[in-house]
Amino acid sequence: MSIVEQTIKKATYKVFGARPLLSAYRTKPLILMYHGVTDTPSLDLINGDGKHVHKTAFATQLKILKANFDIVPLSALVAKFHEPNPKERLMAITFDDGFRNNVTHAAPILKNLGIPATFFLSTGYIGKQRWMWTDRLENAIAQSESKFITRPGNGATLPLTTLEQKKAALRQIKAELKKKSLDTCEQQVDQIEEQLSIKNAPPHGLYRFMDWADARQLLDDGFEVGAHTINHPILSRIEIDQAEMEIADSRRHVTENTGQCSDTFCYPNGKSADYSPQVINACKKHFGAALATNKGFACKEELFELRRIGVDANISNQQLLWYMTNYATQRR
Repeated sequence: MSIVEQTIKKATYKVFGARPLLSAYRTKPLILMYHGVTDTPSLDLINGDGKHVHKTAFATQLKILKANFDIVPLSALVAKFHEPNPKERLMAITFDDGFRNNVTHAAPILKNLGIPATFFLSTGYIGKQRWMWTDRLENAIAQSESKFITRPGNGATLPLTTLEQKKAALRQIKAELKKKSLDTCEQQVDQIEEQLSIKNAPPHGLYRFMDWADARQLLDDGFEVGAHTINHPILSRIEIDQAEMEIADSRRHVTENTGQCSDTFCYPNGKSADYSPQVINACKKHFGAALATNKGFACKEELFELRRIGVDANISNQQLLWYMTNYATQRR
């Protein structure tokens, strides 16, 4: 038995004993949400929130999931909602945003294991030397040698002397900016970079996005690609006409550049407060379903608010197995 097989067996038995994970349960369909896969460990603030999972952990997670679920393309899982007796133990795997490591690290592992996935692209970043503002903020604080930062907007000062202080400042500023418009976020990160003497540079490493040739390669390899807006705004905080443009034009961009687009849309951020009934109605004009990030199993009653389970580098194999069983067997 290989080390990986021993890890899977040990993790499964630790949580569930000798019984197979889902043998005694009638399960609900699950959708997992990833962002990225990396071949380097997290360093200080860089990937400090674990958004990018190490490729070794990712491969082990997939083997655990494959042993317990029928992993199908997202389109197939959504189609099952329209059948009278949908198949049990279904799971779909998704990636948000469109980071280049989806192509260089995630896709080869998925392909080697014969596991499908859907990659949702924020089309205004694809093939562009453009940062997500959250990543630019993380990079600025990580690279800074300043001993403090003055928060734009309220003038409060936060210390940056230790790593823990930097982490606290990053969490606080990110949480505050997520309540503001995308333009305000970009402007205030500009001010932070200037304040911390961080030079404007193209995104690097984990922060890089794929290009359209990469997206077409994903399709050629049997994966699905989908729309995740153009600029990744929180749709409930912009005018509804602008929100519908972000939804519709992102689908058009994906279709024009790859030849096809998933009929399921993916809301940025994706919490209940991040999309409104008006946004849902706009989405219904252009898509057959939509993904949120509220935790739980996916069901046809929430076709335009499909729940997902986020997976990051901080989740252990035991926690992942617990999530799978908890959400696959819960009632709502």
